[in-house]
Amino acid sequence: MNSTELANFISNNRTTARLVYPDVGYGVGGYPAFRAIASGNKMAWVGAPSEVYKTFIRDIIPTGDRVRVVCDAAFPVQAIDFKKVDPSDQQALAAWLHEHDAYDDAADSRDLDRELHEHLAAVPDYPDDDPKVPAKFVRWSEFDPEFGEQIPFGVILRNPDGSLASMSFPRYSGEEKRWLNWKDTPADILDRLPAKAGHVVFISVPESIKADSWEDAPLRALHKFGADYFAETGRSAFS
Repeated sequence: MNSTELANFISNNRTTARLVYPDVGYGVGGYPAFRAIASGNKMAWVGAPSEVYKTFIRDIIPTGDRVRVVCDAAFPVQAIDFKKVDPSDQQALAAWLHEHDAYDDAADSRDLDRELHEHLAAVPDYPDDDPKVPAKFVRWSEFDPEFGEQIPFGVILRNPDGSLASMSFPRYSGEEKRWLNWKDTPADILDRLPAKAGHVVFISVPESIKADSWEDAPLRALHKFGADYFAETGRSAFS
């Protein structure tokens, strides 16, 4: 399937779009999709609530009643699943038709065709996804008696100014601050953290990554942790 055939699949069927993160086993809520246009490795489409979206297409993977589009963001690995609405699912069908009525109203009052072409033209020819900023981080996990194993908790990084940055998986949001209470951050802080952990908490040895920026580094480290956990267990640390 090429991008034009994909655009026709969206435009000629009652479809929904759902953003997924394949390598960490996580997805977010979907929305109805109505019309799409494409050119080469670029696509733009209209989805509820009559918003125009765009993406660079890295890969197109048809599977039965859906098509997965691996899209422009190389990190975290993102994809969009375009799926046909099951005609026997009355609730989903009614929701799609309701949003389509709003789309028809928007198409009457806005030049959606122009907006689609503007969005398509704005997709870069070659996304710049080569990370350039080296960073170090440690992973930390905590023992969960329900699973009888260490459950991933989050990551801790050392910023260029010597301060610590951290990010935890959503279920533990905000709890990581107990690891950031050093009055004076030593240069070898990441090496010292494992000794501070204790028998319930495990902190790994420091490891290296490359990020797009220092602001991006915590998410990239967390995503790497989540991807490894999903590959090992089949469970998502993000949900």
